[in-house]
Amino acid sequence: MLFNSPVFIALFLPLAWCGYRLCALLGTQIAKIWLIIASLCFYAWWNTSFTTLLCGSILFNYFIGLLIIRLQSYRFWQSFVLISGVTLNLLVLCFYKYLFSILQALRGAGLDVPFIIPDVAFFLGIPFVTLLHFPLRIADITLPLGISFFTFTQIGYLVDCKGNAVKDKQFPDYALFVTFFPHLIAGPILYHREMIPQFTNPATYRFNFDNVVLGLAIFLLGLAKKVVIADYFAVIANTTFSHVDHLSLLQAWSGTLSFTLQIYFDFSGYSEMAMGLALLFNLRFPANFDSPFKSTSIIEFWQRWHMTLTRYLTNYLYNPMALWIRRRRVARGKNISHHALTTVEGFGALVAFPTIITMMLAGIWHGAGLQYLVFGTLHGLYLTINHAWRIFRSKTARKAPHAIVQRFKTAGNIILTITAVIVANVFFRAVSVNDSLLILHSMLGMNELYGYNAFDAPPGLIEQWLVQDNRIHYIHNPYLSPAEIANIFSIVLTFLFIWTMPNILQIFSPYTPSLSIAQTPPSAFLRKCPSFILGIIIGLIAILGILNLTNNFIPFIYFKF
Repeated sequence: MLFNSPVFIALFLPLAWCGYRLCALLGTQIAKIWLIIASLCFYAWWNTSFTTLLCGSILFNYFIGLLIIRLQSYRFWQSFVLISGVTLNLLVLCFYKYLFSILQALRGAGLDVPFIIPDVAFFLGIPFVTLLHFPLRIADITLPLGISFFTFTQIGYLVDCKGNAVKDKQFPDYALFVTFFPHLIAGPILYHREMIPQFTNPATYRFNFDNVVLGLAIFLLGLAKKVVIADYFAVIANTTFSHVDHLSLLQAWSGTLSFTLQIYFDFSGYSEMAMGLALLFNLRFPANFDSPFKSTSIIEFWQRWHMTLTRYLTNYLYNPMALWIRRRRVARGKNISHHALTTVEGFGALVAFPTIITMMLAGIWHGAGLQYLVFGTLHGLYLTINHAWRIFRSKTARKAPHAIVQRFKTAGNIILTITAVIVANVFFRAVSVNDSLLILHSMLGMNELYGYNAFDAPPGLIEQWLVQDNRIHYIHNPYLSPAEIANIFSIVLTFLFIWTMPNILQIFSPYTPSLSIAQTPPSAFLRKCPSFILGIIIGLIAILGILNLTNNFIPFIYFKF
């Protein structure tokens, strides 16, 4: 069941919310149990067999967490239990997410892969076209929805248990923390300490008209982003990445930019829909998306894109790795001060190594293909270069330029950042590294331009473009089809929309829609705009989104992770 499906909007959500309101009148514990049951039904709607996996994961991690808390006085055994718990979580994740891709690669290399007994496979939630089919058809394997997210959420919980950051040990609170359906499938990745106080607050279970209106508004705006904008660009992107062998320069750029805009509005729409759904139940999620295409550096981009994943990787992967490196350097008598960062050796050990390793693992987290490793490595290199620029650039470069120069510099930084993201997105979207390289080859103009070789244009092409007064006449010639013209204008207008319009956090910042505050204050227009006019605009956008709902909905991109 997806947020953008008619059955969710017309059936599940009204039943879940009305049932929650009725149960809240009977007691907070009953309301919690109702939400847990509703969330499990939401998950089971897609595949009931994987609900067993989810429930088993919750029970296992809850009791491991209790054991870690009880072993506070036994540091060795506490660490042993924590490492064992984290390891088992990662093994389950790797089994479902990576094992069969590895077996498929082995089969592709001509090696035999082991059989799996059908009954065991069915219990593990591995669907087969026929349970009697041997050998194992890896193409029939389906990844459990949200396994990465609920696994990461619970690993963070176990680490917090060791850090003595977990105060509430009630099982209903923990089960609701993991299963609450607005974040179960694709995040945001939540911390136990930021959600449990809300679950235990009596005000959460009282009817709040303001939160209902705010939640519906944000949910419907996110829905419109998904079904109107993201799904439109999805068609173009899917066509491009399905035919990578003979792409022209224009087709390659159009498809790649379309996917970049698709994933932007797809994830933005999902994050806002999740935020709005949480508000309907008087809960606030941390912000997960804050106009990343307005970023002037790749560091800022990751502070604005999938923000809860960034903080998770920072707190549970990068920081422990960096701390371990620093301790080893101290043990060896090496410098770890700021001066050490200005040396090539110190920068490589203290910044470059943990950054690249963290992003490589983040890339692998998205999928088992080699293209995901390249995607993560590219972003690791981007971040390393960005950090190096900040550390090693000369003092002259740090002087504030003239205001006009600063504007051009800011625009250039934004374009450079987006270009780097676009190149990495090619590997993120393509089905293989080879396909990614073919698309990049076309984007460099090595194939064709408007159906001709980019470096062997037909006679008079450039002259025709430069000298004729009515340039639109050139656009309507056979080199550009009407569909391609529409794609170009759609891409340009959408980027202008991104750069000029405020985001949801800015629009609703006076009402604190999330646990974090928007980085940029509302624009002057929003501060002066009457509420009823803003309400009319939001209402029209919401109607547009609802009218675009169909049964042939396109799943959210992050649902497969």
